Amino acid sequence: MTTKKSTIFKSQDVFIKKYDLSRVFYFLVSLAVLSRIVCDHIYLNRIGIHLGELFPSRKFNPDSAPYSVYVLYLEWALAFTGALLLNFRMIRFGALLIMISYVMSLTQLFQNQKTLILIVVSALFLLPISRKNFWSIWFLRYQLIFIYFISAFQKIMTNFENGSALSTTFHYLYSIEKKTLIQKLIQLMSQQDYVQFFSWLTLAFEFLIPIIIIKSPKTGIALVLILHLSFNLLMKDIFPFTTIMIALSLLFLINKDSPDAEIN
Repeated sequence: MTTKKSTIFKSQDVFIKKYDLSRVFYFLVSLAVLSRIVCDHIYLNRIGIHLGELFPSRKFNPDSAPYSVYVLYLEWALAFTGALLLNFRMIRFGALLIMISYVMSLTQLFQNQKTLILIVVSALFLLPISRKNFWSIWFLRYQLIFIYFISAFQKIMTNFENGSALSTTFHYLYSIEKKTLIQKLIQLMSQQDYVQFFSWLTLAFEFLIPIIIIKSPKTGIALVLILHLSFNLLMKDIFPFTTIMIALSLLFLINKDSPDAEIN
């Protein structure tokens, strides 16, 4: 039994080493940026906002009108180009373009997801991940740890465990969902016993992931996948956040002596 287990883990290590984790990381960051453009268009109707058809309530300066739709297209073009460049190892230039795009965007509409992505690409602009400067990898790792702990403590402070916040979320999702199967799933999960169970389960995941992912990266990454893909099943707009969190979790697989951390 022991021999069989060691063979399984050895094969997993070989599988991981076949791939340059830094390339996977950059691909996921670029995917988060590209999918955020799609989500902005489909779920937030950014074009409608900038055409004056509707007005955002989360704008930093609500007294001023949003910039023109042509500037919006420039914002998206910068993000799109920057995301592509990340995959061609033009890390700093790609990150710089995304930074400019996201600073533009955040002056128009505040989004937590974009703030996180902006922090990540700003770090990549200053110092792309490399084993020669391993603290750059640790800085990005700490973003994941920080997010989970802050989110968990904030939930505790607002009595998240009683299920009321999740219940409100489920009712909202039910009202906007068009697929009957998903509606039935949300309706089932909206029952009080299930709501409280999922509330406690979410808290457990957010408290445990930062601890587990340091001690056992593969187990921690599995928990990240379970948590965020579950969220994404019901909330399509958070796909970019899911992607960037998975990207950050993969950095825990890179060790100081691993060639995966080398930037060519």
